[in-house]
Amino acid sequence: MGDPIWITKRPVGYNTHHIRTVDQIVPTAYRDDVECFADTRRLLAETFRYEPNRIPQISEFVAQLIEEGILFIVLRHGNFPTVEHLVRAFEAEGVPCFGLYLFSDAPSHIPFRTTLHSQGSLWVLAEVVARAASIPIYLQAHARFSFLSQVIHQVHPGAKIYQEVYDWMDHFVDPEHESVFVSEGVFTKTDIRRMRISERYILEHVNGVIHKDAGLIEKKLAGRPSAQIFPSPPRALMRAPKSRSLPSKIRLVHAGQLRSHKAPRRVFGDLHCASLYRRLITQNLSILLYPAFTKDKQVFREHYGDYEELAHALEDIILRSRIPLPELISTLQDEADFGILLYEFPTDLAAGQAHFQGTIASKLFTYWAAGLPVLVSEELETMASLVRDTGAGLVLKASELGQLGNRLRKLDYEALQDAVRRAQHLYAVENFLPKITALMRSD
Repeated sequence: MGDPIWITKRPVGYNTHHIRTVDQIVPTAYRDDVECFADTRRLLAETFRYEPNRIPQISEFVAQLIEEGILFIVLRHGNFPTVEHLVRAFEAEGVPCFGLYLFSDAPSHIPFRTTLHSQGSLWVLAEVVARAASIPIYLQAHARFSFLSQVIHQVHPGAKIYQEVYDWMDHFVDPEHESVFVSEGVFTKTDIRRMRISERYILEHVNGVIHKDAGLIEKKLAGRPSAQIFPSPPRALMRAPKSRSLPSKIRLVHAGQLRSHKAPRRVFGDLHCASLYRRLITQNLSILLYPAFTKDKQVFREHYGDYEELAHALEDIILRSRIPLPELISTLQDEADFGILLYEFPTDLAAGQAHFQGTIASKLFTYWAAGLPVLVSEELETMASLVRDTGAGLVLKASELGQLGNRLRKLDYEALQDAVRRAQHLYAVENFLPKITALMRSD
């Protein structure tokens, strides 16, 4: 790849500025909205936690940063694996990567040079940014925390920020149905205003926007510096499809988010899959479920309670514990025949159509990395196009799910596996690295 333009071969210098109060990090962009400003200050105060006893730990972390590297700032390890894939790819090219995680530890299998866990303290983040003033920052923050780029600029106005926005709330929260999100308790009105202000700030003020949207975001970007990335694993993690015939009971796998019936149907109804799974297993199909990252046990029960009950009652539905992504890819290669992105979409869903049309789920590429063809609902238009273009799976109408088992048994599975090999070649994360590197060189 060659040396990135930020290489200067010297340690990052200390900045003498120190953060002591929450008012030093409250973004000025909200000052014209009194209610939003007050709520943002309250939110920041809850997570500020001034802990001067951690200064030695912060100083030690900053002392290891070097300008030829990248500082990845991540909310938590979980459902958005782009950072995990990028770090592997950058490190393979000799670019040092450093991780600052806000609400979880960085997993040991991600090859950072060094990491720091802020333990939920935004004060730690502010101190690091104030001291590490010259290293490029890759910020993975969206939705409620999309304002973090403003916090970083408040602390260090010259910071070079390249922000990954995994899901645009402007697409998810359709303005026409905004009241549904509020009445169902998903967001407050102030949450929504803050997210919209934050997304405008990202588009106008960060050094570069990193996104996975296929075309839908181009009008918003209006020529601003940006790069597209799909959440694809690196080649080193990919597994060749196993030579085999389909078994009599075909094995489907869903790896990722689901919701139980208690989650608001008008917001999350597409993720209410328990009844769909009940119907699918009557076709001599089995379904293996790997949950998304959910640290809190109560939240896990809220999201997966229905599926725990199904797995307890029905032998053809199996709910496993979450495992690290490299292990998941190897496991799926052996335990499943198809990866699924199959959902039902209630006609009164409040989530914006742009969200479903443009969404690109990491599980699509996880399945391909495991050597599996995929089954995807036609409503997920961008992913459906990727599957049609590669031939590495099937795009299905809701009306076709009742005969899914019969259709799968008539497929040329070997031809699908050949298409998966091509998809693996096309969508490895390394293929996105040149554009991201060019974006970060542009300054």
